Amino acid sequence: MTAIQAITRTVWFAPTKRRHYMSPRAAAHAEASARIEKKYPTEKSESESGVCYDPGYHWREDQRLLKVHARLARLLLAALRRSA
Repeated sequence: MTAIQAITRTVWFAPTKRRHYMSPRAAAHAEASARIEKKYPTEKSESESGVCYDPGYHWREDQRLLKVHARLARLLLAALRRSA
């Protein structure tokens, strides 16, 4: 018996993120994150002489967008289950 074997497994693809995931839940969350990131891109913080004058932005800091992310992931997962 060999230590390494080739097996076939079902994987799920998140098209906006362009990655494969081992679970449908992970694919739905990654797709939701990628769609939100596309609409609200991350801005890096800016500082001068050690003083931060622009803290930057990431969509995960906004409570409203966290709820949108959860809702979008739930809808993507429901659409996947309906199509299967």
